[in-house]
Amino acid sequence: MSPNDIATTSTSPNSDSTTSLAPYAEGPGAAQFVSNLSPRQLQHLQFAVPASKDPQRFSQFLEGPRQTPIPNRFTFEAIDATTRKQKAESSGKQGRDRAGSKSAKNVQAGSKASILSGGKHGRGDSQSSSDAGQSGRERSATVSSTAPSIDLLKEVERVRTAVDIVDWRFYITGACIFLLNLVVAWDITSLPMALPTIATALHGSAVDSFWLGISFLVTATVFIPLFATFSNIFGRKAMLLSALTFFTVGALISGISHDITGLHIGCSVQGIGAGGICVLSKIIVSDLVSVADRWKWAAMLGAIWAVGAITGPILGNALAENSQWRWIFWINLPFSIPAFIVLAVVAQLRSAAPGSVLVKLRNIDWFGSVLFTGSLMSVFLGLTWGGTLHAWSSVQTLLPLQFGLIGLVLFCLWSRFSSTPSIISLEGFSDPSTLVAYFGAMIQGVIVFAALYFLPFYFSVAKHTLSHTHTGVQLISWTIPLAILAGATVVAIGRWGCWRWAIWSGWGLVVLGIALTSLLTRVSSSTMWVAIAIVSGSGVGILYPSLSAASQLAVSHDEEYELTRAVTNFVFFQFLGQALGVSVGTSIFQNQFSRNVRNNTTFEEHAAHYTNDAVALVSRIRATESAEESSRTQMQEVYVESLNLLWIILAALAGAALLASLLIKKKDMKRNRDVEMRNFDTSGTV
Repeated sequence: MSPNDIATTSTSPNSDSTTSLAPYAEGPGAAQFVSNLSPRQLQHLQFAVPASKDPQRFSQFLEGPRQTPIPNRFTFEAIDATTRKQKAESSGKQGRDRAGSKSAKNVQAGSKASILSGGKHGRGDSQSSSDAGQSGRERSATVSSTAPSIDLLKEVERVRTAVDIVDWRFYITGACIFLLNLVVAWDITSLPMALPTIATALHGSAVDSFWLGISFLVTATVFIPLFATFSNIFGRKAMLLSALTFFTVGALISGISHDITGLHIGCSVQGIGAGGICVLSKIIVSDLVSVADRWKWAAMLGAIWAVGAITGPILGNALAENSQWRWIFWINLPFSIPAFIVLAVVAQLRSAAPGSVLVKLRNIDWFGSVLFTGSLMSVFLGLTWGGTLHAWSSVQTLLPLQFGLIGLVLFCLWSRFSSTPSIISLEGFSDPSTLVAYFGAMIQGVIVFAALYFLPFYFSVAKHTLSHTHTGVQLISWTIPLAILAGATVVAIGRWGCWRWAIWSGWGLVVLGIALTSLLTRVSSSTMWVAIAIVSGSGVGILYPSLSAASQLAVSHDEEYELTRAVTNFVFFQFLGQALGVSVGTSIFQNQFSRNVRNNTTFEEHAAHYTNDAVALVSRIRATESAEESSRTQMQEVYVESLNLLWIILAALAGAALLASLLIKKKDMKRNRDVEMRNFDTSGTV
C-alpha cells in the first residue's frame, strides 16, 4: 500500500475503511484511531508509510511489527458492556448498516475478551462499526458520562489476576524466594543466641562479638537501595542470583573462619546478600502480583519470617550448646546452592530496562553511595567505641561520630540538589504520613533487634539453670504472639482497612510491654515473663503489616516506580533500625555494665576486664561452681540492672513513635476492582 493509497483511502467515500476512519477525524487523536482498527487494517497500517502532506499523524505508529503494549489498568467506562449493548440495539432500530448489527450481536463477547486479553487490539472493530455515525466529540462525552455497570463490576470481581494463568515456573520461583527468606531469617535470629559461645571460642571482646551482627546489618542496609537500582539495569533475575551468591560466599567464609576478623568479613559479605534477597523478594512480588493479591503474598512472606523468628533462636541455642556454632553458617549452604540452580534455570522475571547499560551506570549516584556508606559506618563505630574501648570525650570516639554525622547531613543535601537520582529516594518525604511510616519502621527495627540480641543475656545469666535450648524456647512466648497477631492484622486490614488503628494499638502494646520488661529481676517468675512477652510480642506483630500498609498508601500513584520506591525505602529503614538497635543497645548495655561493675566492691578491681569480656563472661557465669554462688549472684544483678536501662530507653523510643503516629493522615483502602495487567518483556512470566 503506497502513501497515496493511504491518503485516498482516508477520504474516498467508496473505501472499506471510510466508515471506520471518518468518525474519528475529530477524535482525541491517533491513539484512539489505531485502537479501533480491525486486525486486517492494523496489518496494513504497520507496513504503511504516511502521506508526505501529513507526516505527523501516524509517525509514531508506523514502525515494524512489535508486541502491542498492555496498559497498566483499564477504566470501566470504556468497556461497559451494558451501555454498549444498549447503544448497539438503539443503532439497529434506527436502520444502521450491517456492521452496526454485527457489533450488537458480538458486544458481550467482545467486552469479556477485552477484559481478559488486556485489549490487545483496543476495543475491537465492533465498537468502531457501531459508532460509525457518531462524532469523536459526542462519543467522548458519552463515554465519560457512562456509569459503571454493577453486572460488569461483579464480573470483573470474579476475574482472576494474571498470576492464576501462569505455569508451574511461577510457583517454583515463589517457593525458592520463600525458602531464601526463611534461611535469612534463621541466620539473623540464630546468631545472637551463639554470641557467648563464639566469643569464648575465638577469644573476641564484647564489642567484637556485637559487631558480628552490626556488620551484617550495616552492609545489608547500605546495599538495599543499590540492589533495587541495579535490578532495573541488569534485571531482577541477575541481581537476585548475585545477592544469593554474596549470601552463600559469606556463609562459607564465616563457616571456615578461625578468628574474629575472618568472621567479621564473612558476616559483612553475607549481609550484602541478605539485604539484596530481602528487598528483591518484595520487589518481585510487587512485579508479579496484582494489587488485589499483593496482601496475600505479603502475608505468606511474613509467615515465612515468623517461622524463622520462632525456630531461629531455638536452632542457634541448640547448636551453641553442643559447640557446633559453625553450623549456623553451614546450614545455609544446603538451601542456598539448590535454590541458586533452580532459579537460574526456572525463574522468568522482569529483565533489564531498554537502553544503554553504560548510560544507566553513569546515572547512578556513586558519590552519594560512598558518602552514605562511610558516614554510617563512622557513626556506628563511634557509638560502639564510646565509653568502652575509648572515653566519650576521646578523639577516637568524637572523630568518627562527628565525621559520620556531618557526612550524613552532606548526603541529604547532595541527594536534594544533585542532578543524579539519589540511591535513597527522598521523594514524598515532605508528606508527614510517609515520614511517620518510615520512622515507625526504623524504631520497630531498633526495638526488635535490641530485644533479640539482649534478651538472651537475661535468660542465660539470671536464669543460669536453663540449658541453651531452653533459653531459646523462652523467646517463643514473644515470637508466637508476634506471628499470630501479624497474620490477624493482615486479614483485618484487608477486610476493614483499619490500618491507622492497628498502628496506634500496636505502639501502645509495645510501649506497655517494653516498659514492663524493665521490671524483670533475677528472681522473676516465668509466668511474669510470659505475660510481658505476650503483650510486647503482640504489639510488634500488629506493627509489621500496618506500617507496611502505611508506607504503600503514601504512594500517590499506583505506578511501578513509586511502588518500587516505597518498598525499597521501607525495607531500607527497617534494616537501618535493626543495625541501630544492635549498635545503640551495645553502647547502652556496655556503658551501664561498666558503671555497675565499678560500683561493685567485689568486681571493682577487674572492672575494665569484665567490661571488655561481657559477652564471653556469660559462659563463665553459667559454669561457676556453687561454692562461688555469692559472686555469681552479684554478677547476675549487674547484668539485670544494665539491661533494665536499655528497656527503659526502648520504651521511650516506642512512646515517641506512638506520638508521631498520630500525624498519619487517614486514607481509605478501597478494594481495587480494576483488572491490573502488567506489560512485561518477552522473558516475563506474567
